[in-house]
Amino acid sequence: MSILQANFDLKAKVQVAIDRIRQFEPREGYWLAMSYGKDSEVVYDLAVRSFVKFDAHFNQSLEPPELVYFGRQHYPTVKVEKQPGFNFYIKMAEKGFPLRQRRWCCEYMKEWGGSGRMVLTGVRWAESASRKRNRKLVDTMSKSRISGEPKVCVNPIIDWTTKEVWEYLRVRQLPYCSLYDEGASGRYRGD
Repeated sequence: MSILQANFDLKAKVQVAIDRIRQFEPREGYWLAMSYGKDSEVVYDLAVRSFVKFDAHFNQSLEPPELVYFGRQHYPTVKVEKQPGFNFYIKMAEKGFPLRQRRWCCEYMKEWGGSGRMVLTGVRWAESASRKRNRKLVDTMSKSRISGEPKVCVNPIIDWTTKEVWEYLRVRQLPYCSLYDEGASGRYRGD
């Protein structure tokens, strides 16, 4: 099935996302934030289809082995990086266990990448009320304690639903990590 045979609304959203990616393309290319999750896979595929310059990065932290294996198998050109000198357990002893109301770990484990660059992400409003309130198509992230320089994030699928993400993966016949079929997130696929 081609994207032309897919839901008309999705077809329109795909074109809008591609246009967004092209519109903000920096001269040096994007720093694509890759998590090997469904949303970043869609953005990776859209970036390829947009014919823009980008280099994809996976900030490795405490991911399950299935996810790391999936990434190595399906995205071998993605650069795998770790926060230099960071040890989760030492930081946890200092700051306490990360909680929903006190999430310090993402800053150290995920958000430090792309400093000083235009970052392409798979952030979507449908993921949380906080993202719906606080995130925009283009976000300027201030200088953090970790990254050193501010960065600009472009979120081309920010207005996509979870159902649309899964439909895109299915129509494009993109593989996804098996953990989606083994946990709560798998129920959204609509199969």
